[in-house]
Amino acid sequence: MSLVPPDYGSSSDEEPRYTGETANHLAGAGTGHSRNVTFLKSTGTSVEQQPVQVILHELLDPDYGSYLWPSALVLSAFVYWNAGRFFNKQVLEVGCGTALPGLLAAKLGAKRVVLSDLPDAEHLLKNAQHAVHANQVDDVCSVIGLKWGKFPPLSDPSYLFDFILGADVFYEPRDFDDLIASVAYILSQSRPSAKFITAYQERSSRRTVQPLLEKWNLRCRIVDKRRFGGWGEAWRVDGKEQVPREIGSVALLIIERAAGCI
Repeated sequence: MSLVPPDYGSSSDEEPRYTGETANHLAGAGTGHSRNVTFLKSTGTSVEQQPVQVILHELLDPDYGSYLWPSALVLSAFVYWNAGRFFNKQVLEVGCGTALPGLLAAKLGAKRVVLSDLPDAEHLLKNAQHAVHANQVDDVCSVIGLKWGKFPPLSDPSYLFDFILGADVFYEPRDFDDLIASVAYILSQSRPSAKFITAYQERSSRRTVQPLLEKWNLRCRIVDKRRFGGWGEAWRVDGKEQVPREIGSVALLIIERAAGCI
């Protein structure tokens, strides 16, 4: 998928299949591992923000959502460096997997965080709920099953979100339209200022969601990772610097309703 300049990130035109290399680099061997991810400001920033630690659990499972992906680190870095924007806000994370961005938003003072993944991925939903308990944000976070393209779970008027978060949710092209349709629907039911913030790894320059954004009356802009520590300055994994080699091909997008949409 491509929404970035041709010389940004990966130059490959073929989609590499997941091998678990990145996850194994972060998690090591075993049936499952708890990870401690700490976010901190670099010395070059003038914004004061205390370090925040998030506990998550990776599963030894072939499902994509069982692991911590580079895009989740980049998206979480954006959330952390913009902590004030998330304070007392309502947040939905789609395709949450290990749920790092959503859990971080909860620990930064979000009013409400809903973590969602596929309804039939019970192991992922249970793992996300486990992480909610581990981070002691039960009073803020809830976990739901949400199938993209199906809206009933979000028809409750109480689901009025300020932000939708999604890390590497643009993975399977067959899901793109349903995902963007869901995002467009949620944004239409939310405040005019609501935004979908997503980090994704550029895997194929032949894929683009621009026509789908236009179809659903959405627009997007790219945020330079240097503005929020997205090159690895903002996080530590288990107390160590962890900068996956794929970081260069990860882009951060802010998607919102196009001007004039009601």
